[in-house]
Amino acid sequence: MKLVRESLSFQRGQDPLKAARLGIEQQIKEWYREAYDHEPGDDIIYVIMNDDELDFDTKEKWVLFLISKGYNWDYEEWAEMMNQGIDFIPALPDEYKRVLGDLNYFKKGGKHYIQFNGWESWSDYIDEDRDTSREFIEAILSGDSFEYFDSDYMTDVADSLHWVLEDPESAKMIAEKFEEIGGDSETAKDPEKMMEIIVEDSDFEELKYAISYALANSQQSADESEAYRDIIKKLKEHFGIGEPEWTGEFHISQITKEGFSKLLDAGFDGNEKLDYSPPYYGYSGDIEYPVFRDELENRLADI
Repeated sequence: MKLVRESLSFQRGQDPLKAARLGIEQQIKEWYREAYDHEPGDDIIYVIMNDDELDFDTKEKWVLFLISKGYNWDYEEWAEMMNQGIDFIPALPDEYKRVLGDLNYFKKGGKHYIQFNGWESWSDYIDEDRDTSREFIEAILSGDSFEYFDSDYMTDVADSLHWVLEDPESAKMIAEKFEEIGGDSETAKDPEKMMEIIVEDSDFEELKYAISYALANSQQSADESEAYRDIIKKLKEHFGIGEPEWTGEFHISQITKEGFSKLLDAGFDGNEKLDYSPPYYGYSGDIEYPVFRDELENRLADI
């Protein structure tokens, strides 16, 4: 196969004016037929990338043209384009779509978007390490990971007196149960004194444990929420994911060009997955009073 790779991609011996009149697609097909003696197939981009007689400028020009026209490409073509330094993503045509595992990519108005059902759809794009597992990541992103934060640790009520008493509704619920099990009604009107008695008097041990369990479970919920927020924050930063919009059926987020490139790399070779590790000292979410009240109500009902 002999072909001069000039800047205008003309073939040796062909009249330049005639070549100029040919569309680039026709040029490519004519070159292919002459070089390989058969019609081009779905692997035309791969063949171009691996033809040693084509110079880089010609390869780049032809490949980007074929990409813009929706010609087929997959892992082999992507790998060659990456190895040879061809930035093909800008050439993707508007309305181009591609399935990436549980994610769906599409281009619209020159921008890149990802469609997904829930954040758990991104679990394949997060690397496991010694502190995490696929099951852990999937559970966190699906919002069903409470078991990973379950603990036998009991919160010391004495250490949380100030926090509990800052919420009048929680203090009122405790005061009502305090009186119900024999506490002095006058003492119940003084939340701080009431709590001191609950902590120190064994007659109110059940009530103290109920508050302690409610605090512990609320902290577990807070830590679970913190883990969810932390992983999603890292995913957004790593892949350049914008704030998702819920359509009623699925989420749609804009993604940067660089983020989409990383996503392809992560899906094909796994080199650009998010390398995620939990915080060194663990998750430490802030308890929300509505969550604590719900837990407290459930625990008080058992006394």
